[in-house]
Amino acid sequence: MKKTFYSIIVLIIVVSLTGCKKFLQTEPTDFISPDAYFNNQAQLENALRGVYDRLQQYAMYQDGWWSRASSTDEHYNNFGVQQRTETNFVTVNDGNVRDAWTSCFQGIDRANVLLENINKPIMNDSTRLEIKGQALFLRAYYYYILVVYFGDVPLRLSSTKSIDDTKSTRTKKEDVYARILLDMKEAQSILPKISKLGYNGKVTKTAAQAILARVCLSMAGEPIKDVSKYQEAKDWCDSVILSGEHALNKNYAQIFINHSQDKYDIKECLWEVEFYGNQIGNSFNETSRLGVSNGPTCTNINFGYSFANTRPTEKLFKLYQDSTDFRLNWNICPWFYRNPANPGFLTNGSPDPQPKPYRTATQIWDRFTGKWYREQEILTPKSQSGAPTNFPIIRYSDVLLMYAEAENEINGNTLAAINAINQVRRRGYGKLEGEIIRSITLDNQGTGYTTAPIVVFNGGGGSGASATATVSGGKVTAITITNRGSKYTTAPIISFTSTTGTGASATAILSAITDADLTATQTATQAALRDAIRDERARELCYEAVRKPDLVRWGIYVQTMKQMANDIRATAPSAYKFVANIADNIEERNKLWPIPAVEISLNPKLTQNKGW
Repeated sequence: MKKTFYSIIVLIIVVSLTGCKKFLQTEPTDFISPDAYFNNQAQLENALRGVYDRLQQYAMYQDGWWSRASSTDEHYNNFGVQQRTETNFVTVNDGNVRDAWTSCFQGIDRANVLLENINKPIMNDSTRLEIKGQALFLRAYYYYILVVYFGDVPLRLSSTKSIDDTKSTRTKKEDVYARILLDMKEAQSILPKISKLGYNGKVTKTAAQAILARVCLSMAGEPIKDVSKYQEAKDWCDSVILSGEHALNKNYAQIFINHSQDKYDIKECLWEVEFYGNQIGNSFNETSRLGVSNGPTCTNINFGYSFANTRPTEKLFKLYQDSTDFRLNWNICPWFYRNPANPGFLTNGSPDPQPKPYRTATQIWDRFTGKWYREQEILTPKSQSGAPTNFPIIRYSDVLLMYAEAENEINGNTLAAINAINQVRRRGYGKLEGEIIRSITLDNQGTGYTTAPIVVFNGGGGSGASATATVSGGKVTAITITNRGSKYTTAPIISFTSTTGTGASATAILSAITDADLTATQTATQAALRDAIRDERARELCYEAVRKPDLVRWGIYVQTMKQMANDIRATAPSAYKFVANIADNIEERNKLWPIPAVEISLNPKLTQNKGW
């Protein structure tokens, strides 16, 4: 069960007038004036729920932000010609763009109302201060989303009291960023530690510090190019790292399984958008589309319905350097349901001996996006409308990679930067839990073998290793590893079971933790390490709504998409060459979204972004 912090909102104090024609049609009984509210702590906390609520909207983290806003060279939408086009070709009348704008400004307005009434109720001052910190931070975070995706936006620091309050000009992005930093810095100074809170659905001190690092990296890159912010980003990452509050989850997959099973991991995940329920029996449940819009195709509602609308790109697949990187086959699903209507059974109803066939090595474009699998959900029944899966806004691995990036830009390819990346890579390769079988040395071939003996692995702390023996002339001449196993802390003992020969012996050799580390070539220069960091962010954080902002601030968004389009035309199967059209038509104007046309019609002081 989610914390009651995210219970259904039965009272909305004030909503933003911006772009909301329904506001003027609302009956007076649908809202309560602030003058008649904010009389106690419960009402103040209820108002804070309303500020958080905008993050859960469809155009935000429920679906749009990860499936659409961040769709770049890591994944694309694969349903219908219209959606294939809209993945990157938004218009001034785009409903999702408009709703994202509106949701952010509604969140800002709700935060302003709360802050204006923060001192009204008689209550514990420390609790009041924590609520203030969250409201300040959330207002700043909504502005961060706006400035990243829309550029210059109206800076509104007081609540909407009349329709005239919505008719404001756009504030320069530099000034918006300055206010974001001001509010977030104050917020992090008064927010509680995550260990005190015990869950990550609210913003805490280290979550705010991590987002501050993200904001500073955005300012250090395009279009602001304030390189002094690299040092600030590094300092904020240091604050998180040295806090002792966080650590990498040793198992990469478990992070996302926890999201699907309603379990909190406050060490790895600093801040998540909470979702709850399945919309069955209660239409007010705010559910996620993670696993519903993505994942392997499944039309069985009990097993976990998935539309498989998003697909990984070949580029993302090839970024993984080898198959021992566990993230490859978790983030890019290597299998499919042979019978998506009834997994585990053939169409005639008999048990399926191979319910999840694996794709071949050449079937890269046929694969599904993974990461959040509906099989892992424990809330039943599993609705077709949504899932209870939380969305991670910021994880500890992101902090380590941001630290590495900032350190590299300031001081070059230092050991500190390299070590931070290697921590993430070692977890991605499963090294934090143990090792795999790297090789097997045949010590003694034995004699008298007429058939191949069975190779047996015992001990070592891990499991899953398997191998086959080859016999020639009565001797074991070779051993072929068929499964390298996992989580071995010491080399398992190998023995041979046979009804004929005897005497064969072999030694298992484990991989080393450093096998996952960046190569000497990848760390040779500042430029080489910069490229390695950028690739690592894609491998680690794919589908988590950071890729497009990353590419834009690095100044390589347009060229990256056009290069991918060329690659697709050259190598992709004909059925998938349409993805090249999505990527190839990216222009400079696509770095930002257009200001929604309806907003300009309602507010004549607004101007449109260049090229739109």
